[in-house]
Amino acid sequence: MRTFLWLIILMAGYAGFSSSASAAWRCEASDKFGDAWYAVASSRGAAASGALRFCRQSSDNPRSCDLDYCKSYQSSHYRGIWECYAVGFLGGRWHGMGMTRTEGLRNSYANCLNNSLFPGSCEVGYCLRKY
Repeated sequence: MRTFLWLIILMAGYAGFSSSASAAWRCEASDKFGDAWYAVASSRGAAASGALRFCRQSSDNPRSCDLDYCKSYQSSHYRGIWECYAVGFLGGRWHGMGMTRTEGLRNSYANCLNNSLFPGSCEVGYCLRKY
């Protein structure tokens, strides 16, 4: 009986420990133009449906939205997403996102270079930390 009681206490402690180490999921959906939308949630399904919903609501071609990837992060290590903007000569503005500021800058600059009528005029604008 005493061993059974210790087993119950041990299992209750393990269940509390494992549920406290929750993971955050980040998913990306993009359209055929290369624009991407991200969502972060506590489950993969919620993050995936959120990313697809954002894409379908904001894209110029919502039927072309497709889920690119989902990645899991331990919530204690998850630090949010950086969204950065680059501007071109005619006032075009392209955004890029990344797990680090550098990755966000690189993605926004690449979007400007790939989509601007004057790629030589691309300049990195600013970054914001999201989520």
